[in-house]
Amino acid sequence: MSEIHKEKWENAEFRDRRISEIFDAFNVVPNKTEQRLDAIIQETISNEYKFCGGGDVVLGGRIPDWINCNGKKKLIELFGNYWHGKKRTGKSREKVKKERCGYFKQFGFDTLIVWENELADLAKLQSKIIDFNEDKPYDI
Repeated sequence: MSEIHKEKWENAEFRDRRISEIFDAFNVVPNKTEQRLDAIIQETISNEYKFCGGGDVVLGGRIPDWINCNGKKKLIELFGNYWHGKKRTGKSREKVKKERCGYFKQFGFDTLIVWENELADLAKLQSKIIDFNEDKPYDI
């Protein structure tokens, strides 16, 4: 049985569907920080991005936080200072960021990383989101 499941797991479509089903079964909902960023995104560029961190979208076994819902291949990821920081990952912020962006790039997606501490400067964050959405250079 285990060998059969391992073989199935190698199939990307099967794996992505199962991951989505698992997240759905656990009824994963946005945490408070994700809710806060979602409100900022919707206030800044309403109806451009949809929260999909609950498993609605799975790309190669990974789940992005927000996906553009108007045909642009763009994602937004929220990185917690602790969970994605050097103490936890053993990697610099820059390396963590590049790895995640590079991973989704193989599927044709541009990815904006928003660090948790960036939520403190609303004007700067809104500008960063607008620039990313409009394909303007932004500080990743």
